[in-house]
Amino acid sequence: MEQERKELFSEKVIARNRTYYLDVKAGRDGARYLVICEAKKTNEGHERARVMVFEENIEAFAAALDKVVAFMKKAEE
Repeated sequence: MEQERKELFSEKVIARNRTYYLDVKAGRDGARYLVICEAKKTNEGHERARVMVFEENIEAFAAALDKVVAFMKKAEE
């Protein structure tokens, strides 16, 4: 019997025809990881894409995301 991975935290962002889900889950061994899922409506139905960021990489991922956000905000000025 396959053990389900436990969802610890979830956040949803709705943006026009796309929805982003950010879920923190715990693996079988208790290690936490982030799953980012993009769901969008298409003419054929729904399309989904997923990215997983493991706990040991989350600080580097967050730092890179902060840089991207700062760059985009600066570009708006």
